[in-house]
Amino acid sequence: MTGAGRWAACSPAPTTTRSSGRPTLPLCVEAARRGEQVTLINHGADPVTITVRGTDLLAHTDVGEIVLRPDGFAFVRLSPPEESP
Repeated sequence: MTGAGRWAACSPAPTTTRSSGRPTLPLCVEAARRGEQVTLINHGADPVTITVRGTDLLAHTDVGEIVLRPDGFAFVRLSPPEESP
């Protein structure tokens, strides 16, 4: 994968890394961000759960995580980051 809007990591756990602030994604998941919107695509053979806070733009619902079926995709408008004290 190449391009500034895509990233992947070796860890299958969808957590946020401290250094980049970007989610750590399974290798089979492609993510592209444009402004406040992110596109997630599961290229794998198994369902994956991704932790992402925002609005699912297809279902019009607030989400904290998205389950992507094999070859599934999602469009999410990200929630603003919470301010730390």
